[in-house]
Amino acid sequence: MTFGSTSHIVLFLATVAFTVLTCLAIARLPKVWQTAMIVASVLVCCGAIFFRFAMNLSWTGKVDIVPLLLQQLQVCNFNFILLPLMLVPKLKVARQYAFYFSMFAASTTLVALNSRWDGAPWYSAMVFNSWLYHSMAIVCPLWMVCAGWFKPERKYVLPVSGCVWGYFTIVYVVCEILKANGLMAESQSFSYVYNANGIPVLSTLFKWIGVPYFYLYAVFPIVVAFFYALSAFFNRSVCFHANGGCGKLRKIYGAIGNQIVLPNGGFCKDGFTFVGWSLSPNSPTADYQPGATLTVPKRNVVLYAVWQQT
Repeated sequence: MTFGSTSHIVLFLATVAFTVLTCLAIARLPKVWQTAMIVASVLVCCGAIFFRFAMNLSWTGKVDIVPLLLQQLQVCNFNFILLPLMLVPKLKVARQYAFYFSMFAASTTLVALNSRWDGAPWYSAMVFNSWLYHSMAIVCPLWMVCAGWFKPERKYVLPVSGCVWGYFTIVYVVCEILKANGLMAESQSFSYVYNANGIPVLSTLFKWIGVPYFYLYAVFPIVVAFFYALSAFFNRSVCFHANGGCGKLRKIYGAIGNQIVLPNGGFCKDGFTFVGWSLSPNSPTADYQPGATLTVPKRNVVLYAVWQQT
């Protein structure tokens, strides 16, 4: 299978169709079936990852525990940790991380293809296994969103970006320790910190910069920009207008359907008292009291300060 080949295009389209249809279906299923699908996607993804490393990518049928342990120690594929963490309701950052980064990284692999797929038939064990855990890393967070388990929030973009940097930094440090102790050679690592792994964008950057780990720094601005662009599909802004007053308030971003608390003030106007917020600049009464909650609508909103003469 090669990039742009018929088998690649068919596999990609089939994956898109599978993702769309299952997302539509899971939104209409009872909670117990939603839970079963999401847990199954986590188990399948983690199982495929462990199988891949235990086989040491040789696909000879022999399972070797040593490369499996070494690869997990490198945290080579973070999804075997990340996806199970997504099942813990209190770990909101894990779910946001999976949606913004893990799903993005997995989807780009299916679009661009890994060079290791070159020459392998679409029905080979290697291609099927790789497709399986990349696809599950995509559908798992999407199913959670469609099932209402969480909503992608713009406020998590920077924390998730920091987690991405931390992830690659931790992997780099651990790998350097393994190298220093003779437990791993750089050529044996499948981590992106040492190897672009056939991903076109990473391969190009690695040729230009050529320094393991640090070449990934050039990717971060692109990743952060993508995160913000992706958040626009699920979040809306609430802007605040002084409506004749003075001062400045930053807009608030919130996920559609979530509750946000409106400011108690922030503007001033000589001879007037601030009494609330209105959807119309000419309204004499407030639609929302100071400190009230607003359900984020499906469109961007401007709220105007309402003033009462003192």
